[in-house]
Amino acid sequence: QVRLEELPWYERLAAAAKSHGLYDAEAAMGAARTAIAAVLAAWIGGFPGTITPNKLVSACRGLLDMAAFEYNAPLSILPECSANNFGLGFRPNFADAERAAARDLRGTIYARYYDVDDLWEETATGDANLRTYMHMHRRAEQLAKRLGTDGPQQRFVPNAQLIEAGMILTTHNCCHAFSHPVVGPIVRRLVDAPPEALALRAFDTVLRATATPTGDSQMRLVARKRAAYAFRQAVFFLSVCDKGAVDATLDKMSERIAATRWANAAEIDAVYVKPLRGAAEGAGTPAAAQRVLGWYSWPLPVPKPATN
Repeated sequence: QVRLEELPWYERLAAAAKSHGLYDAEAAMGAARTAIAAVLAAWIGGFPGTITPNKLVSACRGLLDMAAFEYNAPLSILPECSANNFGLGFRPNFADAERAAARDLRGTIYARYYDVDDLWEETATGDANLRTYMHMHRRAEQLAKRLGTDGPQQRFVPNAQLIEAGMILTTHNCCHAFSHPVVGPIVRRLVDAPPEALALRAFDTVLRATATPTGDSQMRLVARKRAAYAFRQAVFFLSVCDKGAVDATLDKMSERIAATRWANAAEIDAVYVKPLRGAAEGAGTPAAAQRVLGWYSWPLPVPKPATN
């Protein structure tokens, strides 16, 4: 398989089309940007517990090239990394995404909850030597150690933990999708929902994952990863809410837990919502064991049926 522009006759055809007024580069660029925004809006609005599939990411590469984003506002759609094949580490587009996250989220609930403010301070400096993907990889290693190295005992787990740390540092497409200066406004218009509604939508996915029967270790791991991914999206959207909407959104999260009528609803609220209230109030970072994570030692809460 080759890209269209790699075909030997592409340049001549493109030149002929331009000379005859059959190709409008500005219109093509605008259409590509709108198409990318539509993809990201569909993902954010409809699949808060799902990582953007790699086949979709690959399909968007041509659109990203055509969109021709400015050097000072790059946009890329990050792929899902494989823990079994992570020898090369993070690529340069992860460093771009981390810079965007550091720019938009330092000092927010997200930064306090995941304890990344000091790591982002380095990438937010003017020193370009500290903003390469190799430095981003090193910061992910620091965060992975900070989160704790306990977890499932398989050989690929350290890679999975490092990848999850990288996803936290980059928000794994959330920041680029929602806050990018060019694509962000289009995405927000297409999603047609305020950040607090998107936070609640993601939190509903967390509760569905929590309620998933976990009869064996593999099922527990899948449910925990899904809960952690959706929860991270919920925290992101809380962090870009208007300040006045945060407390109301946290109250609605607690109401959703209470509505499940689980016998241990208060305990589950203490796992999910209480640490967010502390982060929202600037009370500091929750302990690593209290954070919702996929590949670390955090245990997925097990709901207990209500007793009559």
